[in-house]
This record gives sequence, structure tokens and C-alpha cells, in this order.
Amino acid sequence: MDSSRYCPECDAPVVGRRDKVFCNSSCKSRYFRRQADAPAPFSHAVPLVDEWPASLVHEPEEDEEENEAVGSRARATHQQLTAAERERTAQEQAFHQLYCSLVERFLTEAGHQLTGWSAGRFVRKLYAAAQEYREHPGLAHAEDISHRRLHDLYWMHDQVQGVVEDIAQQGFFGSGYSAYTVSKKKLRRLREHLVEQR
Repeated sequence: MDSSRYCPECDAPVVGRRDKVFCNSSCKSRYFRRQADAPAPFSHAVPLVDEWPASLVHEPEEDEEENEAVGSRARATHQQLTAAERERTAQEQAFHQLYCSLVERFLTEAGHQLTGWSAGRFVRKLYAAAQEYREHPGLAHAEDISHRRLHDLYWMHDQVQGVVEDIAQQGFFGSGYSAYTVSKKKLRRLREHLVEQR
């Protein structure tokens, strides 16, 4: 027992760890409660002054003008945000309409015989649409459905490109027609992506 350590609350000797300050928890609680009830040694109270300095005097005209300026800036910012949101929504709707038109055509022509000319035109449309769709604002967000839709466009492009290559391999004496098929699983996913919203 170190006789040089005493409890600040009851002056009893402190036994135990070297950094122990109080003899027990009740003394510790009593000490801190008493400290909390004691008045602060230094008060930050504002002195009573008959006349305030001019720099501290409230001037309502300036504050009202400043509040009006802040309010008008806030309204302008809000209007800009809503305009930007409207523009983004319009862009997303345009991209979705493009996607829907191509998916509907793809599903309509699945299983049907295509000529090299019609398949070639459709491949070019799908490729151009996929390149355009890469500008979709939703692609900035990892979980946005636009990622899946862009993947669908590339997948459809590859399917129709396969038809074009098949017709080209048939040569001069081939039928000049070919078709692609879509599995039931992929068909279901394409239809889900058509109706799924952001």
C-alpha cells in the first residue's frame, strides 16, 4: 500500500492500481457530483452596458436586405436544380423510348427469317443506339438499371450481327436468310427491363 495516495473526497488511503485516484466508486461519484454543482470559477456573462458599441448594434434594414438576397439566391439555385432535374428526366425518358423501340423490334423479329440487308440495317441501328445510350445520366450510378439496358443493347447487337455473319457465310448460292432465337429466360429479362423503372 502506497501511503502517499489519499482519496480527494474522504481522505482515506487509496489501495490498488497506480493510477487509481479514489478509494471507491461512491467517493468518485460524490466528488464529481459536487464538482458539477459548484459555480464556474470564471463567468462568461455579458456585462450590462447602457450603450452598445456601434459595431454591435443590430441594423434591421441591412439584415433584411441580406436575408432577401440570400433568399433570392436560394430560389435561383432551387430553380436551376429543378431545371436540371427536369432535363435529366427528359433525357432518361428519351433513352428509355429508344431502348423500348429497339427491344420491341428485336422481340418481334426473333425467330423470323431476316435478309442480309434488313439484318445489316438493324445491326447498325443497335450499334448507334448503344453508343448513344452510353451518354445516359444513370450510368454514373452503379445500381441504375441503365447498366443492364446498355448490356441488353450490346447483347442484341451481337445476336443480329451473328445473323449477318451467317448470311455472309452462305455465299452466293445460299438462301440469303437467317434467324436468331431468344431463350425464355432472356425473353423474360428483356420484358422486365422494358417496364422496370429506375
